[in-house]
This record gives sequence, structure tokens and C-alpha cells, in this order.
Amino acid sequence: MPEVRQQQTRNGVTYLVSDEDSETTVSIARDADTQEILRKLRKVLELVAPVPREAVPPAAPRYAPPPTGQPTNGWASYVQQQAPELPARLAGEVEMIPEGEDA
Repeated sequence: MPEVRQQQTRNGVTYLVSDEDSETTVSIARDADTQEILRKLRKVLELVAPVPREAVPPAAPRYAPPPTGQPTNGWASYVQQQAPELPARLAGEVEMIPEGEDA
């Protein structure tokens, strides 16, 4: 974003417009006619105003595909085929319910 500084002098006003790339000085004399003042002020505004860009429509949201329930690699299918192992400390406290039965 450009930075604008205004300095008033005995002879008029000086605008210093600077950004990362350049510095531009626009001087307006105290005795300048109206058309010249307007022309120079428009130049300052052109230097400060952002460059208009084409309107870009927002991107459509991308939704994740629904889960298929299929394993994606060899490890997943191996794990699904194996029965879970219980630690020895939980052997008497946990009862395994066969698949398809309710608790």
C-alpha cells in the first residue's frame, strides 16, 4: 500500500507518494489555477488508489467423497480380518460380543 506525505511550503503543497518500488513527488504551486490543481490531485489519487482487478468468483466448496468402507491398503484389510486381542489384566472384565449380536 502506498504511503502519502503532505508538506506545506510557502509556495504551495508537495505530495510525496512512496511504496516499495518507487517515490513520486507532486508539487502544487500556491498560485496555480483550478484546472492544474485538479489535474495534479488526480495524479496523486491515481498513485494512491489500488489498481482495479477483475472480480474473481469464489471457489465452489469441495466436499470429501463419502466413505466407501473399503480398506485403502493391505494393512487395513489385515487389521479388519484379525480379532482384537485383550490384555491379560482385562481378561475377566471384558466380554467379547460376536458380530451381529446386541449387547
